[in-house]
Amino acid sequence: MTHSLPEPTGHAATTSAQPPKPAAGQLIRHQQPKSKFKIVVRAKNTEKEAQAEAPAQSPTAVVQQPAAASAFSPAAERHLKWLHDSGRAVLAGGLTDLWRSHKDWMDYTGTHGWRHYTEFDDPDHQYIWRFSATPYEEKISIGADTAISEIIKIIGAHSGGNEKKSPHVRTSSFCRNIGALIGTAASAGGDKNVLNIVNKAPYLLCIDIATLRDKGVSAIPALDRGISLYETEYVLVATPGEEHFLACHPVDLDPVLFRNPFKGCIDSTGKFVGCTVLDGRLIGADVPLTIRATESFVKTVVESPLVFEDIVTDFAEIPPADLENILWFAAAAADAASEQFGSVQIKDPLGGLAKAAKMMTTYNEDIYKLYKKS
Repeated sequence: MTHSLPEPTGHAATTSAQPPKPAAGQLIRHQQPKSKFKIVVRAKNTEKEAQAEAPAQSPTAVVQQPAAASAFSPAAERHLKWLHDSGRAVLAGGLTDLWRSHKDWMDYTGTHGWRHYTEFDDPDHQYIWRFSATPYEEKISIGADTAISEIIKIIGAHSGGNEKKSPHVRTSSFCRNIGALIGTAASAGGDKNVLNIVNKAPYLLCIDIATLRDKGVSAIPALDRGISLYETEYVLVATPGEEHFLACHPVDLDPVLFRNPFKGCIDSTGKFVGCTVLDGRLIGADVPLTIRATESFVKTVVESPLVFEDIVTDFAEIPPADLENILWFAAAAADAASEQFGSVQIKDPLGGLAKAAKMMTTYNEDIYKLYKKS
């Protein structure tokens, strides 16, 4: 889940030096990529588009053929070769339900009508998001020669919020749809630790998935546990033996760094009160986003009194209209996920995507009956 912060490890080769940790009160200037991201809300005929765009295909593992040297960066070539070689082991081990490429997962979710994954993409780009407290410290890495079966196993455990201390595999969790993440966390069976991070983290990282290939990184959907499907969780996977900073570093993954507009959107009693944007306006106070299991949330806040400094400058803002759409989606997702609170709470492995088909189809049907898009 996207609230998890990576644990330190010294087992992967370092491709760049660790930046000095900022002193208290010190500001970091984050250089934004040249293209400023703006959420584009998809047209109202999204369902028809999704059905037309995603013809049915048989599941495939993450198997890609290395391309000519002129087409890719050296990092991309190494990564594609590793994906190709690993794909054979995925197929041989019967692990295709747990290890799929982003493209394959787009086809799969489009075919099944799981629109919650793509609601806030624009027509030509797909994005992943992460709430972050210390973006200047976060890294991903995989130990050299780590078997793909171990990587898949640890990613699955990590997605359930359980395994975060592997010395070999350090991934970073993102989501495709912020509204789905917040709504699931707010639901009756949702993880209130996630909601606590949403309410307190200063920043939101956003990465265009298409930009990752040349850096030697893949964005892979987390598929081992049901809660990951509700939350639209993705994980970043690096080529074994290589390490990457996420942000605020001369050599990083070039995310767009947003100010987290959801910070402070839930008061101390567990009530959603709306989001305050930079000009002081309150957005979404009328959105019926109900925080279920408020006692659990309040207890989490008390037991985990996280306080984060705002020390990064030059961040982007999510436009208010788009922010309101995300909140309306979160409200619909919270209601829909609460109807399936038992499935949301279970952190055991799914045992195959076929077992998730009915719950995800119902989840989407319920969301889009309720979702009020401006």
